[in-house]
Amino acid sequence: MTVSVTDFGNTPAGETIKHVVITNANGHQLGLVSWGASWQSFKTAAGVDLVLGFNDVASYLDNDYYLSLIH
Repeated sequence: MTVSVTDFGNTPAGETIKHVVITNANGHQLGLVSWGASWQSFKTAAGVDLVLGFNDVASYLDNDYYLSLIH
């Protein structure tokens, strides 16, 4: 298993949001965002994304309706 942590962007208050990707031995990847306990993606080894997350912070801020965020 590998874990990768990168900067995803900033909140309107200027706080840094982290993007964490966990990859298992089978090639499945879970993408998490540190803002709001959000699942950003869950990709199968075949590359199919099973979560309807956005690829950038601006999209989360611009859209009131997204299913992967816990408020």
